[in-house]
Amino acid sequence: MYKRDCPIHPVFLPFLISLLLPFSIDARQQQYQASMEVSTWQVQAGRNYCSLSHEIPQFGVARFSQASGKRFQFEIDTVQPPGSPQSVKLVSMLPPWKYGEADKPLGYAEMLNNKTPLQLPRKQALRLYYELQQGRMPALIFDDWADGTDQVEVRFSPVRFQQSQNAFHACIDQLVYLDFEPVSERTIHFSTNSTALKLATRKLLRQFQCRR
Repeated sequence: MYKRDCPIHPVFLPFLISLLLPFSIDARQQQYQASMEVSTWQVQAGRNYCSLSHEIPQFGVARFSQASGKRFQFEIDTVQPPGSPQSVKLVSMLPPWKYGEADKPLGYAEMLNNKTPLQLPRKQALRLYYELQQGRMPALIFDDWADGTDQVEVRFSPVRFQQSQNAFHACIDQLVYLDFEPVSERTIHFSTNSTALKLATRKLLRQFQCRR
């Protein structure tokens, strides 16, 4: 009896691929992120402080913040601190509902072993902020804190981020002495055996007065 080969119709390919995927995914991976249903960005507004926080279930809270006289920063409070300091990789991913672009590397940072293990400086904090503005999903990638066997991904969902931006920006606009090193944290020098201020110190004070 003649038997012919039947090609697989293209409509069935995604279904067959979905059946094979679970067997090809590395089980040595932990992912933490808020689902679309629960993802929120909460604004806390004060007289001298503004923050935009995002809860990551079972992991902790990610937070952008700006205080009067301080630089814009990003930090994470964790449910459990790391066992030891380690390097983490920063990347920007496309969320599952978008297609067409590869992950974008954003550099590296140092994670410390305390309850706020990660604090990014202004440049990196702004980069993460801009990626979220564009609807992308920034993430941290590092080895697990138990024995380093698993790879951990902590993702920051862009869902409802843009809805909270206006309130966050409005709070920042009300702060005084934004985004520069406060003069209260600088050392004021006098000339030797004199009450006269040094030239560099006078320039610093004039700069501070102009910013007021």
